[in-house]
Amino acid sequence: MRLVNIVLSLLLLSQLTIAQYRDNPLSQIDLSKINMEQFSFGVRITPAIAWLNTKHNDLEADGATMKIGAGIVAKYEINSILSVISGVNFNGVGGYVFDNESLNDVTTKDNYKINYLQTEIPIGIKLETPKFQKTSYFIQGGGLLGFVLEANEKRQSISANSNPIKTDIISLTSPTTVGFFGGVGLQYQISKSLQFFGDITYKNTITSIANGNEYVLKNRYTESPTILPGSLELSFGIMF
Repeated sequence: MRLVNIVLSLLLLSQLTIAQYRDNPLSQIDLSKINMEQFSFGVRITPAIAWLNTKHNDLEADGATMKIGAGIVAKYEINSILSVISGVNFNGVGGYVFDNESLNDVTTKDNYKINYLQTEIPIGIKLETPKFQKTSYFIQGGGLLGFVLEANEKRQSISANSNPIKTDIISLTSPTTVGFFGGVGLQYQISKSLQFFGDITYKNTITSIANGNEYVLKNRYTESPTILPGSLELSFGIMF
């Protein structure tokens, strides 16, 4: 339901923007003059090491976890060296944390895992080297806009062969996040229209994924926590 609301909101915003600037000279741009051959698209799969950075008087980070994601890649080539990149990613972020409540709960382990599932829209630039024997290298970086779809806590019971205790925390979570990314990679030209790529990318949010006020209102904490997800991704994909 949250994803549907996000899509509808984006569509409404685009229609309002078009209506507002219908008479603006920018709206008279002839899109047929854009060279579509400068666009390329692809798909990617992204295993990652994810963690949480916390700023709070009680909640503390306690380790990383493995996550995986997938996405659609879009690239607009300005010239042979510089491109604008974007796309849509679906990935998980999160990590292990602990607080006084978890430390004092004798029925579960001292720490627990917070998991988030989000849709992520990157926008950035990519600088590529000239190809040598069909291989080129690149650096890339830019900003991230995330839309949180799911959020939960998993606490592991100390009892043998027991399933984790899962608690939904979407009400304690901010619906959107803003962050940045930067990475390096290589690409190999398989054929004229097919290219393999791989990259290592660091990501981090700059706005808290926690809705701090809700944590206080629901008596989880006396002060609002700040939770900043980060990750190190190893991506593989194909550009068409």
